[in-house]
Amino acid sequence: MRRRLLGWILTLATVLQITARADDWLEAGPLMSSFPTLWESGWRQDGLGPLAWWQETPDTISAGISPLISVVSTPSLDREEVDVLYPVLTWRRSGREERWQIGQIISWVGTGQQDETDRYFHRTVFPFYFQQKSVSGTNDYLAVFPFYGHFRNRLFRDETEFIAFPFYAKTRKRDVVTRNYVYPFFHLREGPGLTGWQFWPLYGTQTRVETEGRDFLGDPLVTPASSSWFVLWPFIGHQHAELVQTNERVQQARLSVLASPFSPNRDRTTFDSTQVLPFYASMRSPDRDQTSYLWPFFTRTEDRKNQFVEWGAPWPFLGWANGEGKTSRRFWPFYGNIESGKSRRNFYLWPFYTHRHQEDTLFERDRWTSGLVLFDNNIIRNRETDEFRQETGFWPLFHYAHDTRGRERLRVFAIVENIVKNREAVERNYSPIWSAYYSERDPARGMASQSLLWNFFRRDVSTNEVRISTLFGMVQTRRTPDGDRHWRFLWLPNTNFVSSGPERLSTNRVPVRPTRPGTVPGPGAMRLR
Repeated sequence: MRRRLLGWILTLATVLQITARADDWLEAGPLMSSFPTLWESGWRQDGLGPLAWWQETPDTISAGISPLISVVSTPSLDREEVDVLYPVLTWRRSGREERWQIGQIISWVGTGQQDETDRYFHRTVFPFYFQQKSVSGTNDYLAVFPFYGHFRNRLFRDETEFIAFPFYAKTRKRDVVTRNYVYPFFHLREGPGLTGWQFWPLYGTQTRVETEGRDFLGDPLVTPASSSWFVLWPFIGHQHAELVQTNERVQQARLSVLASPFSPNRDRTTFDSTQVLPFYASMRSPDRDQTSYLWPFFTRTEDRKNQFVEWGAPWPFLGWANGEGKTSRRFWPFYGNIESGKSRRNFYLWPFYTHRHQEDTLFERDRWTSGLVLFDNNIIRNRETDEFRQETGFWPLFHYAHDTRGRERLRVFAIVENIVKNREAVERNYSPIWSAYYSERDPARGMASQSLLWNFFRRDVSTNEVRISTLFGMVQTRRTPDGDRHWRFLWLPNTNFVSSGPERLSTNRVPVRPTRPGTVPGPGAMRLR
């Protein structure tokens, strides 16, 4: 069923492409249009305004009916993607691995080991049903929450077992095993050199003695000693540990495994943390001391490694730091300026204006934001070549992008492009619907294009011509470098407009029917020409 559905979508894409093949440039009103794309060098055919589309780039063939469904095929990487009412239903395949999910609740995953000795199939109805089947039958598990179950590498644990949860659960993370009885109130914890128990939130304790072992390469490892306890969590507690990096604050208001393995020839340092909240909290280590009274309002930090002293009184409203490693002045929310090494942050009338600057040996990054109007301007510049990548958004008005090759792209409007992280899927499925204005520019190829109201007006510029289309192509002009101008009305044939335009760089031509009769083209049965 899935491949038949994909076949129909690609068949629609084939119709769009074949219609435009006689004349690569096509303006047939809101029913169909064909034009080059510049952000990713290729060609695109639109049908029914912004709803149906087909696009070809050097590596990818994609098609869809926005916002219902879209299909992407990347033969060079052996990848395929399908979105149905994204993100309601998605399907992804890369090589032998594939995954589909419905609403991030129901999912099916098929994957295999790198040496292809085994293959796994995961079925999940979160959080009630977890199942894994393997071809070898040695890595199977089943869990039906909350009645009974056993699963691996889920919920941030290497292994989990439970019976009538929350009455009993057993988890393992690396070499530490925790048994919970009436979760989260009582648990027992054990591991190599480690013992602990808690009756939350009244009292809990955990102790680890130093142990020796070897890593996966066979080199010796030493797990240092640590201890912690709490009374009336999270108000009273103490933690002691031996750490390699002591400048990282480890303030956890619950029992945890604080030790991390390190080589015996490394220098060991100690870490101590005590809290009697909200009256007092302290952290002590050779490199850094921190003391708070009426936590978190009045805090003094002395960082001997980075050579600065910082005060917060009362945090977060007033704060200042002095020293070689850090200087800061904060009068929140009106003004703030923090400089630490090659990093600088400042704000005015937070969150109306914030700026962050960072540098390293190769790149420098600047980001300006304004939270109330969702303005975001992010620039990453190569310090050696001066090339930069930029993204600027002003919700919901526009989104602008500039890459290191000098290509530019602008969308007006941009409803969610400035907010979501998986922007590629959103731009594929939804952006064509609400982008009333869209422009691209590629200076290296001497090309640019602008589209207003879904090709109601369109202008395309290349090194050998300038094309302008208005009223969905009812009136078209074409101007050549020698100054000749040609006109076309009501989509009537005109030999002066028969031009292939920019060269198609892709070798991924139109998906065609496979040689085996009786099949419908789809991602799994598609050949390209």
